[in-house]
Amino acid sequence: MKVEASREFLEELAKRNVKAVRVRLVEEVHEWTMCCAGDACVVVPKVVVEEGAGERLRFQVDGLEVYVSDEVASRAEGVIKLVVERGELRVIGVRLEAAYDVKSAYRQELPQWS
Repeated sequence: MKVEASREFLEELAKRNVKAVRVRLVEEVHEWTMCCAGDACVVVPKVVVEEGAGERLRFQVDGLEVYVSDEVASRAEGVIKLVVERGELRVIGVRLEAAYDVKSAYRQELPQWS
């Protein structure tokens, strides 16, 4: 895996005087009850870039230390690129897939008989 950073990303971190960043995977869970269909749960993975040192895989990019978590590395598509989009620090090149689970409102759980 290779890590690259855009010029804008490096300039933004230079303004903030940041010497190291962590790239890690978080999951956002959204749950709601739909009218007739039942309960739905969506788990959305998201890659976040945080200031500061970390552990895991360590890379040097133009004097910046980048620490990448194992979860991000396992989903990387060969090269990850650190960019600034709409004022936010972002990562491009990581495969993210949401998971969905819908439980029917009409299906009742039967008690377990031993």
